[in-house]
Amino acid sequence: MFANTIPVFWGTSGGLTVTRINQDAYSSEYRLRSSNGDVTSLNIRHSKYSDKSRAGISVDRHNVEMTYVHPGDDASVQPYKAKAYLVFETDSNSSNPDFKNVVRGVAEFLSSDETIARLAAWES
Repeated sequence: MFANTIPVFWGTSGGLTVTRINQDAYSSEYRLRSSNGDVTSLNIRHSKYSDKSRAGISVDRHNVEMTYVHPGDDASVQPYKAKAYLVFETDSNSSNPDFKNVVRGVAEFLSSDETIARLAAWES
C-alpha cells in the first residue's frame, strides 16, 4: 500500500501533497482541497479481467488518474476541470520484464511540456 500522503509534481510551484481519504480492496483515493477551493484528486485502481480473444488468459489492469477542479474565482475566471490518467495492463501469469519499459516509455513521452502542448493541439 502506498503511504497516507503522496507528493505530486505541480508545475513551477514544485509540488503539492495529496492525502488518502479512502482505501478499499484494490483502490485508493487521495485528495487535496486548497484554501481557494481548488480540488486535486489522485485515484489508484487495480482490476483483473479475462481476455476473451485469448482463452484462459487473465489480465491485470492498473489505473492512475488525476483530476483538478478549479471552482472559478469571479466573473473573470470561469470554473474548469482537467483530468489525465494512465492505464497499463499485463498478463497475470507473465513474468514479462518489458511491461515496465512500456509504462516508462509512455510516461517519459508525456513528460515534455512540448509533447503535451502538441497533443492538446490535436497532433497525432
